[in-house]
Amino acid sequence: MEFTVANSRTMYTFFPEEGEDWPNLFECLADALRERDPNTFIRSVDNADDPIRPGPPELWFGITIADEELDGFAAHTPTGVALKDATPALAAEFAHWLRDKVTPSGAGITFNTSWGLEDDMPSELLPHGWLAETRELIEQHVTDAVDLNEE
Repeated sequence: MEFTVANSRTMYTFFPEEGEDWPNLFECLADALRERDPNTFIRSVDNADDPIRPGPPELWFGITIADEELDGFAAHTPTGVALKDATPALAAEFAHWLRDKVTPSGAGITFNTSWGLEDDMPSELLPHGWLAETRELIEQHVTDAVDLNEE
């Protein structure tokens, strides 16, 4: 399959707009995931005593978007949610679900990709508008990240 921005897959990170917080992230996310699918995979991991990789707790989960099963995780430090191995369209759909079901009403969501983070690209604020606007912004971010790697 030929590489296109639309079919590219990477990890997407979503976190609060600077100066904001998502209180009770794990609880809100787990409840919203169970509401979406009572049989979904959710696992809370306490990394505090992990001898190999000690750190803050994480919440790992599975979610089906557009008939695709995807994996993700959430963390308190830094506060945010990651969606692994997703296309821009899947990431946009996830971001809208996250805004509607998990984050506080009216809260801003910033995002980045693993490619953007590797290249020190700034995180971007997602629009509060239509899904198409979100998808367009995410696709532009991926295009910019790919262009940086081709230079």
